[in-house]
Amino acid sequence: RTKRLVRNRADRLTTVEKLIGEYESALAQRPNDTRLLYRLAFGYYLKGMGIRKYQPQTTPDTTLLWIHKAQDTLKQVVSLDPQDIWARNYLGFVLAEEGTDTQ
Repeated sequence: RTKRLVRNRADRLTTVEKLIGEYESALAQRPNDTRLLYRLAFGYYLKGMGIRKYQPQTTPDTTLLWIHKAQDTLKQVVSLDPQDIWARNYLGFVLAEEGTDTQ
């Protein structure tokens, strides 16, 4: 769902930013809610990819900052549920993005 929000329109990054804020606030109350952590991780990832696509003048470090936040959040999911194969899969995918050329 979140990916559809940013597809094809730069102004939709604002929507992702809003969702990130909502997920971060909700996690303050439920810090071990893996469902929220997943959503937050995807939000961070899409924020980074949106910056890469729609704000190319931004430094690659800014994109990587958001990718690293996604990685850290997925690592938290894995630590809460080491048997969650989807969290491991998504973490691998996001880790691979770190090596992607950000230019």
